[in-house]
Amino acid sequence: MKNIKEIGKQETFKAIDQLYQEYKLPKVSISDSEWNIFFDVTSEIFNNDNMQNDYPLAMNIILRRALNYAIIDEREEFTINYLIDGLCDLTVFHIYYEEIAKIKEEILNKINKQKIKIKDK
Repeated sequence: MKNIKEIGKQETFKAIDQLYQEYKLPKVSISDSEWNIFFDVTSEIFNNDNMQNDYPLAMNIILRRALNYAIIDEREEFTINYLIDGLCDLTVFHIYYEEIAKIKEEILNKINKQKIKIKDK
């Protein structure tokens, strides 16, 4: 059986493919490490709260919000920042703004640490 992180990834990438076919969307500019960090942090929330079945739906909601931001901004690239901004919709799952702020901060800190590691190599 797949873990929720893998299910969330598959559902998110499947939704991206479907949305790209339906709408004119900006190019995705998210590195593998950024995707991994995003899914590591977000899947852990749903593991801890016994909300595993809600994780694919949460990722779909976040993705749609993030893509809306990118389309409205008329950006040429879809970056991890749009997904991070889309985390505000976790309130639907009774995850509140203070916790969402901590989640955003954790993701950004891990991404920044990863970028520093790459620069130092």
